[in-house]
Amino acid sequence: MQYQKEKWVFNLWKSDTRLYVGEVKQDLFGQWILHLTWGGLHNRLGNSKTVMAETYEDATTLMEKVAKRRIAHGYRLVGY
Repeated sequence: MQYQKEKWVFNLWKSDTRLYVGEVKQDLFGQWILHLTWGGLHNRLGNSKTVMAETYEDATTLMEKVAKRRIAHGYRLVGY
C-alpha cells in the first residue's frame, strides 16, 4: 500500500454563519474516503461523517455533488 497524497483534495466552504469542509483522502488502509465536517462559525455545534468510496473517481464524484449542494445553499468556496 502506498499513499497518493498528490491526489488528496481539500475544500472549505463558508456562509455568513456556517462552515463546511470536504476532504477526499485515504484512510490508514489506503482506501479512498470522503470526510465531511460542518458546524457553526459562532457556536460549537457541528458534526462530521466519513463516506467510503470504491475508487478515487467515486470519491471525487461525491465531492462534486457536495460542492454543488453547498453552492446551492449559499456557501462560497474559500479554500482548496
